[in-house]
Amino acid sequence: MEESAADELKSCGKDELAEACIRKEIIPWAKGSLETVKLASPGDFVALKFTGAGSQALYDLKQQAPSSPALKEAIDSICDLASARGIRLLFDAEQQAIQAGIDSWTLDYMRKYNGKTPGKAVVYGTYQAYLKATPSILASHLAVARKENLTLGVKLVRGAYLGSDPRHLIHDTKADTDNAYNGIAAALAKRAYGPPLQAEKGETTFPPVNVVLAGHNHTSVRKIQDLRTTQAQRGEEQTDLVYAQLQGMADEISCVQVSGLGY
Repeated sequence: MEESAADELKSCGKDELAEACIRKEIIPWAKGSLETVKLASPGDFVALKFTGAGSQALYDLKQQAPSSPALKEAIDSICDLASARGIRLLFDAEQQAIQAGIDSWTLDYMRKYNGKTPGKAVVYGTYQAYLKATPSILASHLAVARKENLTLGVKLVRGAYLGSDPRHLIHDTKADTDNAYNGIAAALAKRAYGPPLQAEKGETTFPPVNVVLAGHNHTSVRKIQDLRTTQAQRGEEQTDLVYAQLQGMADEISCVQVSGLGY
């Protein structure tokens, strides 16, 4: 979403238009999401986009406002069902025009659901390594998790909005993005701050994290697999971590992982 388009978003209001938004956008989104959660098995992941709920969601996110009552009820119902069934929810990152709102909503749902079972996250946020600000944003969320005794759910990706996000917010080169991704992944796997993920002032203890490393890069996957092999050999505690690829985009990685052979 371009900034100009985001600026033109309008609230559905509180009249017949609002009722139409609820009936035609929020309710179908909630119904489809609930059906997907019902089909999933305990331990599975279900990915969701807040913007799938339609125009009111887009408006609220752009304004960094709380979700409307109808949307809040819908999201609560999805999270409640997922929590009860042992399903993990991945809330997608989107364009920077609305990402601050997405981060705020996701963190609020982590507060509600990720402190119920120690060490287990229900709600995951998505962090895009190609953005220069991602290490500081993630560090601030880790600080919240530590202070509020939460397990932070982290889905780490490289990024998907190069064509629409402001270029100055994105790393200058692919190598810079690779270094950011690999450095953040290693810090999460080790539960230890290190470049580029620096602790906020006064923070020294790394909170519990559950991690989804999403990507199609051989080198990045191999680096973390090697790290975790070393951790296992040393008898070190390991982060709850899984790998994810879009089906068919990196079979040479996915099939090896499924086979259990590693690299």
